[in-house]
Amino acid sequence: MQTIQLKARVGTNGILQVPMPPEVTDVDLEVTVIFQPLATTEPINTATQKETLSQARERLAEVRQRYEGRTFRDSAELLREERQGL
Repeated sequence: MQTIQLKARVGTNGILQVPMPPEVTDVDLEVTVIFQPLATTEPINTATQKETLSQARERLAEVRQRYEGRTFRDSAELLREERQGL
């Protein structure tokens, strides 16, 4: 199970869009939505949120390229390698 936390705006159509990580495609999911209205009346800057997602995708592509062809036992091993490389 993974958790995605974000701030989003529900438009007048009542639709909430949740961007998923690029590796989550063509899969059935069970999703639980817990929401809380924000206290501020200031609109959410979706451009900033999309830029952050774009930056995360670029970083993921860099890491994939760096470790292409290598097999890790688990994510902890990959994190150790990444920390030592920085």
